Amino acid sequence: KQPSEQKPQGPQEALPDAAVVLPLLSEAAAVVLPTSMASLLRGLPADMLDRPISALLEDGDDEPAPAKKHRAEPTTVHVPSERTAAIRELLAAPTPEELRILTWNIDGLDEVGGPEGLMLRTLEVALEVARHRPAAVLLQEVVPSSLELLTSKEVLGCTYDVVLPEDPR
Repeated sequence: KQPSEQKPQGPQEALPDAAVVLPLLSEAAAVVLPTSMASLLRGLPADMLDRPISALLEDGDDEPAPAKKHRAEPTTVHVPSERTAAIRELLAAPTPEELRILTWNIDGLDEVGGPEGLMLRTLEVALEVARHRPAAVLLQEVVPSSLELLTSKEVLGCTYDVVLPEDPR
């Protein structure tokens, strides 16, 4: 069946199968998933996670995207505890009954405001994830310091596992 024709039969079948997940993951720089889905994805071939999304389109090409300009990474910033507490409070709420998948290209979070601005915008991304409680979050163009913050136990790491391509460019 085509993905749009698949209907969950019960709570055990609420997650999409690998054929539905793979096209969504092709360009993801960071994929945040509940533990059960993360174990499914760890068994997938690495080349499926490293290919650009355009490779899945009929008229797309398989050429890798040009490398991004490297920006200086911050060494230390103060993360406001009231912001992380608000995220954890939302994550403690019951999960939605319907399957939710959130995909988001967060490119540009590090372009204005330096390390402090990057940290605050990254926390806003985490807050949106916590508000919607998706079963899977597919983030593209995540810079290392944002990934570190998002996956920390104080932010999303207490609820989600992260799956990365072998060479996240």
